[in-house]
Amino acid sequence: MEIEKVIKSLNINHDIETFELSDVTKRVGNKLYYKNIPSALLYLNHLSLFNEEIIDDGFKVKGTMIDLSRNAVFKLDYFKSVILRQALLGFNEIWLYLEDVYELEDYVKFGYLRGKYTLKDIQELDTYAQSVGVNLVPCIQTLGHMSQFLRWPSSYPFRDQADVLIISDETYKFIQAMLDFCKEAFSTTKIHVGMDETFGFSFGQYYKQHGYTNPEDLFLNHLNQVYQKAKNTGFNEICIWSDMFFRHRSKTEYYYDTTISFEDEFINKIPKDVTLVYWDYYNHKAEVYDLMIKNHQKMNRKVIMASGTWIWTKLAYDREKTLKTATHAINESLKNKVSEIIFTQWNDDGAYCDYETSFLGLVDVTNVMVGNQINPNYLSKINCYEQHKLEVVTKINQLGFDPIMLLWDDILLGIYMNNLVGYNDSLIDPLIENANVVIKEIEAVNYPHFKNLLSYLKNKLELRKILLSGYFKTKNFDEAHNILKAARVNLMESLKSFEENWLRRNKPFGLEVLQNRIYSQLRRLDMYEEIIKSYHDGYVIDFLEEKLSQEPWLSVKYADLSVSSKGSIV
Repeated sequence: MEIEKVIKSLNINHDIETFELSDVTKRVGNKLYYKNIPSALLYLNHLSLFNEEIIDDGFKVKGTMIDLSRNAVFKLDYFKSVILRQALLGFNEIWLYLEDVYELEDYVKFGYLRGKYTLKDIQELDTYAQSVGVNLVPCIQTLGHMSQFLRWPSSYPFRDQADVLIISDETYKFIQAMLDFCKEAFSTTKIHVGMDETFGFSFGQYYKQHGYTNPEDLFLNHLNQVYQKAKNTGFNEICIWSDMFFRHRSKTEYYYDTTISFEDEFINKIPKDVTLVYWDYYNHKAEVYDLMIKNHQKMNRKVIMASGTWIWTKLAYDREKTLKTATHAINESLKNKVSEIIFTQWNDDGAYCDYETSFLGLVDVTNVMVGNQINPNYLSKINCYEQHKLEVVTKINQLGFDPIMLLWDDILLGIYMNNLVGYNDSLIDPLIENANVVIKEIEAVNYPHFKNLLSYLKNKLELRKILLSGYFKTKNFDEAHNILKAARVNLMESLKSFEENWLRRNKPFGLEVLQNRIYSQLRRLDMYEEIIKSYHDGYVIDFLEEKLSQEPWLSVKYADLSVSSKGSIV
């Protein structure tokens, strides 16, 4: 049997004599009933290592979605290690989020200088995934999120808005090329065709060419066109992000608008066997998930839940944010008999999170399903970092400040710091103390990347405090000079580990974004020093003469925190 070959190849010891496919994974005597190979791998490997059984997680599909489109494109060897370790954690499906990072021969600028995968690359990954029982699924875009391709002048004929494709014969030819690639590259007959967050759809070039068309009607027509093309190409299950169905009905384009309803006339326009993917990694209330799942099910289509293990807009996996959201997604899915759940791992704004920390997230969400049965030593046994080490590192997300916002915040402008503490330097003291506590814990578990990063963030807090205190109170900045020296060292050590991690795991494309963001901070540290050196009584530091008001929230994106002018910047 295939499962016995996989178990033998991984050197998993067991005393099972017979294996039988079932709806649940459980042992009865010397017989193992299993629903898929990864669920059996988790059960047997855990039993072999610790003599501890794990109950069934309750889902037919427990998978992840890996974002490969925000600069970091995994090297094949590293990707294979990710696939294997996820399989050993019981994950039997991985969606590859591919905006433009796969090769379409007739569209040269599609994935240009972005580290795109070739047909052979995907086939190699797919073959490996099959060997450990994991189903790889293409998760592409066929309407929105196409800005990387649409940025090029030669791509303008495909452009409605900066991020959205125009409806045209040439666009459908382009989409057919995407589908043809996916069919040849992947062995699965399941595909996700995207279509989320298509804001402004039909109001760009399409409007200029054709005038007003009801965007909901146009969206539904496009869905049917893509659905039929996918069917004709050989795909049996076509998935779509569901948010635009709800946004079109909401006066504020809000996905989670609980007042929305769908009449039969609308529902009948949706292909009958299309799969709706309800994504939610934000809401903290179980009743929202329950209501949203029920609203999806009223459309009489298959529903998949997409939660998330929070690594996007983070330097390290965020356990607290994940558990506050994913726990409800898991429990309400099980309650409402949603049998497939995917945990997204987005990489918004540059893929700067250490991906290895994401494995703690996979343990966390699995423990929600199985009642905390995974042994704390299991991760280290499957070639991941020790669980305790990762648990220390995730504390970087609970320090009273946002690490990535502070990292991108300009040392002089202080867009983030102004919103966090204003000009009150005393409010910075507890933040520095929080950082000191966690730095010591990170040193104790020997994770230099995060020790250097957090030390640099602490330096930025200290420098902000000195700047505010010196300008508004003491008129003295002497303490800043040694801290500036330390900040430069910690910043460059952080860049070094960013580079080493990136080049070990990812193709080289996209690293230049982080390099540019970090190197530019060196010059801003120099300018900080020049300003305090030239300070004298009566000297005006223009950055500190602005009147402040607090925004309800700030964008976490580098472009919105690092410069005072709104514009396009890496």
